[in-house]
Formats: sequence, structure tokens, C-alpha cells
Amino acid sequence: MKFHYFLDNNAGWAGLIFEEMNISLNYSISYCMGDELIELLGGLIEFIECKTQVHSIRYITDKRIDENGMLEWNIDEEGSNIKFQFSKTENTDIINLKIIENYDKEECVFDNNILLKELLVNIIFSCTDILSKYGIIGYSLNFMNEFPIVYYLILKDYLENEIKFDTFTEINNNREQDMNRSNIGMELKYIYLSK
Repeated sequence: MKFHYFLDNNAGWAGLIFEEMNISLNYSISYCMGDELIELLGGLIEFIECKTQVHSIRYITDKRIDENGMLEWNIDEEGSNIKFQFSKTENTDIINLKIIENYDKEECVFDNNILLKELLVNIIFSCTDILSKYGIIGYSLNFMNEFPIVYYLILKDYLENEIKFDTFTEINNNREQDMNRSNIGMELKYIYLSK
């Protein structure tokens, strides 16, 4: 499978190439201004919530998966809506993906189960490629939106499982509080782009 998301120009457009089995789709995403990547990564984090060391993911992201276990990610291709519907299956390692194009009429062009991990590897590769080409500030200048660095780190750590998390007690305003901590060294290593 190939799921490659990339910056298409400096006016906030992106591109997406999806290939699987006998299908090859190529989309030019209009005026996304970076929102699509935030929506996609934030939604995919919900699919790994119970499978990661980050014990309180639900407090980091907005809820994007509906009550039926589906994340709908919409992109705009020059006025036409393309829906990517990611749905939970009984096997938590597999998700169902439907791609529905709506040019003249709505048409489902892909409907199949895919491996969640394979999808995440592709998306993290795309994000790493974007970071290595443009940097975090450069991404913001091109997309007029922040790069979703926390989402990227959580998903990358789900795949590589190297960041250590712990809690410690800190005194603030004369009160003891339990604080969360992650390993900044490993986070920086992930950002430093070892592809």
C-alpha cells in the first residue's frame, strides 16, 4: 500500500497519492492550509488509544471518531469532495477504508480492509518527508497552520515504542501535584528525522 501526503505548492495546497492492489488514485487538495493533516493524524490517534504508552490520549485530541467507530476525513479537490472513511473492525490491527469521490455523482472507488500499522508507516513517512524538506516553521509558513508535532510524535512512538513516560511529584503553589513527563531526548531524535 502507498498513502503519500505531500506539500504541492506554497499556497497551502497538498497532494495525496493512494495505491493499493489494482487501484492508483492521485488527488490535488485545494486550499487545505494544513488542516487536513491535523484532522487525519488526530483521528488516527484514536485508533491506537489503548495500544500506546500514552495513557491519556483522549485528553490530547478532539474526538473525531463517531459512535460507530468511523473517522471521516474529507479533502477538497478543486470543489469536489473526496471522503476517506476509516472504520474500526473486530480486529484492532485492521481498519476498513472507503474512498468516496463526489465529482458529478458520489462513487465509492475503494472499499477494503487495510493494516492500521501499514497505513501509519506510510503517513509517518509522509510527515517525516515534509519535516525534512520544510522544517516546522517552514511548514507553518507554507500551510499557514502549525505542524501537528504532538500527534506526529505519538503516532511515531506507537510504531517505534522508544519514548519513556513517567510521572513525578512536583510542588506548585504549596501543593503536591502529579505531573506527566516524556523523554525529550527521544522526542528530539524522532524529530531529527532518522528516516
